[in-house]
Amino acid sequence: MSQNKVEITQNDSIFKASLPKEEITSARDTTNFKTICSTKKIAFTSLLILLIVSIFITSIYLLLTKNTNASFNLDELRSEKRRAPILDSQNTQQTLITGSRSLSSPANSVTGYERNVLLITNYFSKKKNGQDNVATDVLYKILNQMKKVNLTIMDAYDANLNYKGINYLKNFHLVVLDFVDAGYNLAPRCPYFVKALMQYIKEGGALFTNHDQFDDTHSRYVKPEAIEMLQFLGFKHQNSHGYYGSVAYFDKTAISNSFFVADHAMYGDSIPIASTHQTYSKYDEFCTTCKVIMKFTANGPNSHEYLVTNRPYKGKTLNIRAGHTPGFTEAEKKIFLSSILWLLYEV
Repeated sequence: MSQNKVEITQNDSIFKASLPKEEITSARDTTNFKTICSTKKIAFTSLLILLIVSIFITSIYLLLTKNTNASFNLDELRSEKRRAPILDSQNTQQTLITGSRSLSSPANSVTGYERNVLLITNYFSKKKNGQDNVATDVLYKILNQMKKVNLTIMDAYDANLNYKGINYLKNFHLVVLDFVDAGYNLAPRCPYFVKALMQYIKEGGALFTNHDQFDDTHSRYVKPEAIEMLQFLGFKHQNSHGYYGSVAYFDKTAISNSFFVADHAMYGDSIPIASTHQTYSKYDEFCTTCKVIMKFTANGPNSHEYLVTNRPYKGKTLNIRAGHTPGFTEAEKKIFLSSILWLLYEV
């Protein structure tokens, strides 16, 4: 560029006087045009280089963030899961559960709050048990109002219940047997299902039971499946009724989790309950994984139990003696909710 400038200056000084004005102007215009073209070429080249660098940087960024974005989108899709209501033969609204959950991981993990719950009841079908009793809507309402619970309902007298095995139960974090006086007689009626239920608990599942469920062990019709299930609940068989009561007392020495601590703080040392009693079973004093949370007597032995929690094998069970009468106190309903929360979330 410096040589060009020198040559232009020399030519201009030598020929300026002798050249016509038009030729001088033409020469200057050509020189200016070359300068402008050269400037544009430099600008275009710089822009092209900048564009290439930008594309390269963008490509590197997208490559580095690919995995992060993929997992985030997957989590978003999972969080958008919605209930899919279906109707069974009794036109009962249920939830269609797709896929299968492995119980090799803890059933009550607090990573995420979505829970699948199976409720076994005769509330919807109104098919009465052996003593003409039908469940109330109490447990159904509690479970149905829990926003993070995907609820599936199965008739306690469905002919297919006995053939629901471990692979079916693995779809659920919790199995709930609804309140009904005299129970559903599952041990004699559905022995294969009861065996699958015990395997489910061994592998990390959770079970909620109540008055007369698996207590149908009178000597006239005692079944080995009932005796074995009682052990999972922390009980042992006895051939007579136990304590009756209309008050349940907290055992403060046994309470160590947040849900029942909150209940004790709210209600004090006891709550009024609907009249109920023990039936053909009592607490097994040799159970090392059990806790008697509430009793029928304030300072009596653990064998006067009203509410018992257990952690057999990898799973969890909870039995509450409520269910002898169709009515429940408001305080009792709060205990039912805390019991379900303990089964679903307490680790």
